[in-house]
Amino acid sequence: MAAQKYNDSRACQLKGSLFTLTVLHLYTEDLNKIQEELSRTVEKAPQFFKMAPLVLDISAITPSHIDFTALQEMLKKLNLFLVGVRGLCETLTSLAKEAGLPCFPNVQSPSPSTQAPEPKAEKNTPSTTMILDQPVRSGQQIYAKEGDLIIIGSVSPGAELLAAGSIHVYGALRGRALAGIHGNQNARIFCNLLEAELLSIAGIYQLSEDFLAFQNETCLQIYLKEERLVLESYK
Repeated sequence: MAAQKYNDSRACQLKGSLFTLTVLHLYTEDLNKIQEELSRTVEKAPQFFKMAPLVLDISAITPSHIDFTALQEMLKKLNLFLVGVRGLCETLTSLAKEAGLPCFPNVQSPSPSTQAPEPKAEKNTPSTTMILDQPVRSGQQIYAKEGDLIIIGSVSPGAELLAAGSIHVYGALRGRALAGIHGNQNARIFCNLLEAELLSIAGIYQLSEDFLAFQNETCLQIYLKEERLVLESYK
């Protein structure tokens, strides 16, 4: 049977997909203060943030007006690009749309009393862990989209590890490691030697300057506690 071919007359096609986006949470409407703080962050890891798409979340503040056009221009100067906004009231939704920004639904965490219990794992569920039994070279990106990621070897500078679950590196962890990329706050990062440029769990980042005291430490685990990354030995 001949293989089915695409329609040669088709110019494009829409398909659903899933991307990991960085969310910029605002705690002030002062653009100067926002620019100063973002500039310091971007300077620490310019390649990581270069051309990064951002979703703006302003649910922590209640401004009556935001100049979204000025905010977009400020972000472009830092090589950051706004792709949408969430946490908006009705008035700010109109302003965002006038600036050509998509508006995402507001996200609210369920209260403990209404939160549905986590489903129990079914028996004989196949493992979604990804195991790589070789070093990760500079420039490589390894992505475990459904589970944990295990690297039996070292990770070179400039490499990037991404996992829906936890990340285990049985060697030196250099480059960037992003665990729980779909929001799993129980994910962890384990490594035999820490020399990383960036660590992230469920979107909470720390750059190398933030954990200098732990650089070159052995047998470390990184986990989230009260929306902060905690680094400690597991010896």
